[in-house]
Amino acid sequence: MTLFTIIESIKNRLRKNRAIFLLDKGQSREDFPDEKRFDLILSPAHYWFKREKLPVKYSFQAKKYAPALFDGYLPEGEYSYQAIKGEDGLFYMFAYSDRMILQELNRIGVKPSNVGKLFFADELMKKIDKSFSIGNGYVLVRHEDEWVRLPESMAPKDCIPITAIHDALRNRSHGVTLTRYSHLIPESSFNAIAVPMLLFLVLLTTEWIMIHRQNGELARQNSQIFTKNGLPPTLFQNRAILENLKKIASSQSQIRHVVMCVRRLPLQKNEFLESFTIENGTSAEIKIALLGKQRVNAIRSAWIKNECPWRIMAPHYENGIMSALIAAKGRVK
Repeated sequence: MTLFTIIESIKNRLRKNRAIFLLDKGQSREDFPDEKRFDLILSPAHYWFKREKLPVKYSFQAKKYAPALFDGYLPEGEYSYQAIKGEDGLFYMFAYSDRMILQELNRIGVKPSNVGKLFFADELMKKIDKSFSIGNGYVLVRHEDEWVRLPESMAPKDCIPITAIHDALRNRSHGVTLTRYSHLIPESSFNAIAVPMLLFLVLLTTEWIMIHRQNGELARQNSQIFTKNGLPPTLFQNRAILENLKKIASSQSQIRHVVMCVRRLPLQKNEFLESFTIENGTSAEIKIALLGKQRVNAIRSAWIKNECPWRIMAPHYENGIMSALIAAKGRVK
């Protein structure tokens, strides 16, 4: 009796207790009920197996020997490996191809994201050392490392129920996981993904070309502006020029405000502005013909009321003329 026949005969009973199924060649989607997540038992058709004695103590150390042990023994391709230490001190070495398993799942129509762990049939069956019932009037009897299906009438007295399989799988630490999901993408799915990605790449490239051209045009226009206005080439120099222009603009704004304040002075009939001279953009000298000395205070009050940025300093009245210095606050004491 083949190992496939043995496991196939018990898998229906096994499903009632836990989500685990057999993966062998020639199966169909009907062999895999809709489960959100389940484990798989791999038949020997999906892996290569060796039993070796190695000079190491632990399975993770033995696993490092696997590529050398299977070298020249496997078909061309990429493989993953697993090492499990048996009770006899020997190591059970397994080699399997993620790509081949994924292709088989794809053929059947099983999503790899639904697959939890994979277990090897050889490793599973070695944990069971007694005959056990598989239902339908049959039992499995182990004879010299081979499993034989017999009628229940021929079952040994120490035959155990099918729960032996559950006990064997109670510790699932020996299971492996699929790591190369990308190999499973079918051509139709690949095309469905590739076409939008190609369109997105074309649009992205077109946008990049347009932005590149616009940046080139902006750089050309900037160069023309620099050349036309005789600006220096470095950013540092242009920033210095900008700061200087800002200071000039601020000074001119203050001067215009001062001139406006002068024009708003409440001069009476026969009073007039004799002179107004601005010096260095920060001060000015003003002379006003007034009708009397008492008018000086009226002129100062009107100046303050207009909130001029400059202030009148040390005004004096002589021969009908008020003379005063007007300066920015804090400039002249």
